[in-house]
Amino acid sequence: MQINLTYRMYIGRKKHILILLFILLLILSFISLNLGASKVTLINIIGLVTGIKDETVNLVLWRIRLPRILLQLLQEQHFQFQAV
Repeated sequence: MQINLTYRMYIGRKKHILILLFILLLILSFISLNLGASKVTLINIIGLVTGIKDETVNLVLWRIRLPRILLQLLQEQHFQFQAV
């Protein structure tokens, strides 16, 4: 019985850490969207999602910054599988 309780606490801590890391990943991805030579603000991103078109922001986000973030995530996954 004690082992079962200890195991549940261990799994609970792991779940909390994974949730925290996922939130941190989202925050860092958002910061990465905003960093760069072309200033893209939160208002620009919300406008792009809601349909207000700004061609410069559209080009910077969809052609440069989002592919960079997605490739970094794929590269991270590749390195995790290599470590196993």
